Amino acid sequence: MLQVCVTNHKQIAAVVFYDTTRFSRETVDYLSVRAALRVHGIETRAATQAFDSTPSGEFMETLLAASGTQNNRERSERAVVGMQAALRIGRWVHRAPIGYRIVPGAPVNQPNLVQDGERASLIRKAFELYASGADSKAKVLEDVTNLGLRDTSGHPLSAQTFDKLLRNPVYAGWIMLPAWGIESRALWEPIISEDLFSRALDRLCGKGTSRQTRSQANTVFPLTVFVRCGAWWC
Repeated sequence: MLQVCVTNHKQIAAVVFYDTTRFSRETVDYLSVRAALRVHGIETRAATQAFDSTPSGEFMETLLAASGTQNNRERSERAVVGMQAALRIGRWVHRAPIGYRIVPGAPVNQPNLVQDGERASLIRKAFELYASGADSKAKVLEDVTNLGLRDTSGHPLSAQTFDKLLRNPVYAGWIMLPAWGIESRALWEPIISEDLFSRALDRLCGKGTSRQTRSQANTVFPLTVFVRCGAWWC
């Protein structure tokens, strides 16, 4: 837009928008573009806000732009807080992982993910094959792809996507988001057991399958399966 206005500045007297937040949601960007337009004699005007090119009008315009930025950031912050609260009680707030489907309108105390039929069984098969140690990760991916495993767009999984899938504790019924300090047991039914996830993760991290006989009933250390020193996901 800026380039078009600059190129045709002799035919443009003003850029009109609904309000300052529709022009830009960042005050710095708003003022930068406004300054660039003013150099070419183009004014900025809002259909729902009163300001002009006088010093007091420019001051009001700047305040309105700053207020819009503040409101936008506050909404974003509230959204993040709400997402964190939902994750801590075991609900999922992101796009459904491959093998699950979102349940629209699920009550707060009920799981909002359900297993996605054939995909879920193929993911379970992938974990079992890989954790057994009999085949390479590439061979396991080839096998489950031949069996029909696809992403939600109908495409075969890439090697990178498959690696992330094998490291994702969501499939064992846990929500682990270190950046937000969240370690929560999920409300939904896991596709695989914690023991199976642990064995697959150990192999990914080059530890073989030494944990396959470890008891999962230790209530003192319930996250033993998942926690690794430093980056537990390797």
